[in-house]
Amino acid sequence: MRKIQLTVSNLHKRYGRNLVLKGVTFIASSGDCVAVVGPNGSGKTTLLKCLCGLLQPNAGNVQLSIGETTLSPTEAQPFIGALFDDCEPYDELTVNENLSLFLSLRECHKWRAASVHKSLNCEPMHPQLEHLLRKFKLDGFANEFVGSLSSGTRQRLKLAMACAKEPLLLLLDEPMANLDEVGRRMVISMVSEMRSKGSIVAWASCDEGEIEDATVLVKLG
Repeated sequence: MRKIQLTVSNLHKRYGRNLVLKGVTFIASSGDCVAVVGPNGSGKTTLLKCLCGLLQPNAGNVQLSIGETTLSPTEAQPFIGALFDDCEPYDELTVNENLSLFLSLRECHKWRAASVHKSLNCEPMHPQLEHLLRKFKLDGFANEFVGSLSSGTRQRLKLAMACAKEPLLLLLDEPMANLDEVGRRMVISMVSEMRSKGSIVAWASCDEGEIEDATVLVKLG
């Protein structure tokens, strides 16, 4: 198992005159769960998007170290999975088609990363479609168009897409949203499994109590 470390140093992010993130600093290592908690508007989503390169901070630094290789958030994207409220699957495709497309794109992305960072020694990963359908209880919806799904089933699909190819850094923005009790237990089990394999999980929520066994706490707002 490769050692992974996420280092966030003095991170600042501003929208106009509004300073959303002020000096956020923490370190997480393989198997850690980072609880990012705070009220609405405190910057939880902004922080997670800075961690994966979707947003650029105004100051500070984010690095993901994998073994002896240190990557910026943009360079690390092939090794990051993320669930965000505003990142949606295609309504006009089926569940099966969305997952197949996403898995193909992830595989291409990893091969490109491996060609740039040869020391990471990435191996091709076998298709995980059937495994993801079963794991997230989507096999009964495989041929349904996403636009016809309930909000809870759509959330399970987004979780499956976030976990595709077993990312080394998993970012979850309010993953319990729209889920019933079965779905919530699924999230907890998934996070535990990812951590046991050495991945780092960053989980953002307004409710600190729903994040079980967090090892790093980041309070915002």
